[in-house]
This record gives sequence, C-alpha cells and structure tokens, in this order.
Amino acid sequence: MKRGSAKTAFLTIAAFLVLFLVLVFFQFRSLKKKVTLLSCDAIKQELSDSLSKFRAEHPEKKFPPGTIIDLEKVYKDGYIKHYQHCPQGGTYIINRYGEIYCTFHNSNLGE
Repeated sequence: MKRGSAKTAFLTIAAFLVLFLVLVFFQFRSLKKKVTLLSCDAIKQELSDSLSKFRAEHPEKKFPPGTIIDLEKVYKDGYIKHYQHCPQGGTYIINRYGEIYCTFHNSNLGE
C-alpha cells in the first residue's frame, strides 16, 4: 500500500468517525429534551391530580390565577408521593383556567 493511499484511508475513517460523533451528539441532545419534557409532563399530571383531590376535600379554598404551587407544602401535606421539580428549573403555576403549567416548558399556557 502506498503512503498516499494510507493517508487517504486514515482521513476517510477519521471523517466518518467525526460525522458519527456529531450525529450521536445531536441525537443525545434531542433525546434529553424529550425526556425532560416527558418528566415535566408527568409531574404536572401528578400535581393536577393532587389539585383535584385537594379541591374535593377543601371546596372553600380558591386558587387565583398566577398562584405558584408550593411543591414542598404539597408534598408535606401528602398530596404528592415524591417531592419533584421541573428538570429544567421551571415553576409550576395555576393559570386563569385552573390548569397547571410549567413556566419553562409551557409558558404560553400562562395567559
């Protein structure tokens, strides 16, 4: 094998390796975004279920729009099983329709 063809083979393999690593990196980023969104959605669903249970037990309590949910209190009062938070650092708030949204993942629902 000639020296030039060995160099070409090496550069070809290196180019394919770099391309492969770039593809893996972007797939990982995409997967990470999907996992954090799914995790946040699961927490919102648990909070929504807990809020429904709380409202049934305490019909006199009202939550005005913009109420920030105190996750620690909800956990200590036994309405959620695990003290969790949005993986991206969002805050869970009740909007004017009584829905729970995340300030990071669903900021458009705060209207």
